[in-house]
Parts: sequence; C-alpha cells; structure tokens
Amino acid sequence: MSYFDLILRSVTEPELMKLFIKFLLDVEKFDGERILDTLVDRLTSSDPNLCMVTMALFDTLLSLNCEDLMLELLLKYLLPGKHV
Repeated sequence: MSYFDLILRSVTEPELMKLFIKFLLDVEKFDGERILDTLVDRLTSSDPNLCMVTMALFDTLLSLNCEDLMLELLLKYLLPGKHV
C-alpha cells in the first residue's frame, strides 16, 4: 500500500491519475467490494503500521483535491446532516 501512495505522489500525467482514481472508485474490484471501501475498513485494523500507512494514503488522496474522492471520503457522510 505504501507503494501505491508513492505512485500517487509521483504521477504527473492527468490521464494516468484519472485511471488510478477510477481504479479506487470502481465497484466490486476486490472480493466484491470497492478498493476504497477495503482501505477504509483497514483503518480499524489492530496493526498500527497498517493503519498509519492507510492514513498516509488517505492524506495523499485528499491532497489531490479530486471532487469524486472528496465526495466518497468526506461529503457523503456530511450530506445527511446527522453530524449536526
């Protein structure tokens, strides 16, 4: 997973970046779940190293300022208004 983070930090071609984002958001890519959902589930792991690497990956993803990723990682939880 840290290699995926490194790749995302190094990619400069916009079309390749779109491809990586599509890979994360596509439905049923890994054991019937989206890759992004699997990554979110890894945050509850008992292994602190896995959690830290996953958090670093999310930091990289959020720094991309991609609307689709922001919607999936943040806004879909805020839209129902249950946090207020």
